[in-house]
Amino acid sequence: MSKGFIIFLIVLLILGVGFWLTKDYFFQMQEGRVEFGKIQKYNQEIGTTTIYKNQKLGFSLNFPERWKNFKAEEGENSIAFSLESKNLGYHKVFAVSKFSLEQWNQIQKEIIKPFIPISGTQTKDSIFVYSLGQDDEGYVGFPEMVSNQIYKGPYYDVQNLIIPTFYKE
Repeated sequence: MSKGFIIFLIVLLILGVGFWLTKDYFFQMQEGRVEFGKIQKYNQEIGTTTIYKNQKLGFSLNFPERWKNFKAEEGENSIAFSLESKNLGYHKVFAVSKFSLEQWNQIQKEIIKPFIPISGTQTKDSIFVYSLGQDDEGYVGFPEMVSNQIYKGPYYDVQNLIIPTFYKE
């Protein structure tokens, strides 16, 4: 075998390995699924997204199409997100809060822990968490709950589609 042919095989091997290692990123990027440099694995039920950015607390979230009419109410260190209820006007579905680590450590000592840490947001000074509201059904744009089926209501969206898009600015 000639030296040129061996070099050709080595280059081909390197290109093949490189493609194989990046194929998931490449194909998802071609489908428009890359947000904030991360691969988001949205399935077809999501549709287009709305990006919510909060400058004060320094984060952003992507919301699925069926959340297009959400309202965000800003508190001192939190943002409450509400959807229109079929009966009661707008109702809180979830909130994102930012705590100092001192506050967070104190909350961890309480018996009831209503807050769920958002993965990858803890720094030496603070942490972002989220909490869910009281009800998961009866919202405009969401199906009725059916027994013996997994219900994909607002809580499903929050935990599986919205919080995973959390980006600390």
